[in-house]
Amino acid sequence: MDKGNIKNEDNFLKIIREAKKARMAYEAKMAALRDEKTRLIEAKEEGRMEGRNEGIEIGIQKGKRLTAEKMLRKGLDVETVAELTDLSIKEVEEIKRDMLH
Repeated sequence: MDKGNIKNEDNFLKIIREAKKARMAYEAKMAALRDEKTRLIEAKEEGRMEGRNEGIEIGIQKGKRLTAEKMLRKGLDVETVAELTDLSIKEVEEIKRDMLH
């Protein structure tokens, strides 16, 4: 074998090794990007769920307050309204005050 062929083979092997390193680095980068995308999707979904749950809770509280207001208009006392709506006496008293203004 002449020195030219050996040098060409060495260069070829060097290129193959560098290509393998580059491919491995590329694959690692792509895996990291996929992981980041998955984390972002999960965080987005978690945020949606928190917002949904918060909205549901606000709706429940609003419903309780409207029910308490109706009960007070019908003449029920503050303690009974608080007991039946699961609102605190303080909350029912606030609703009653708001109705007077």
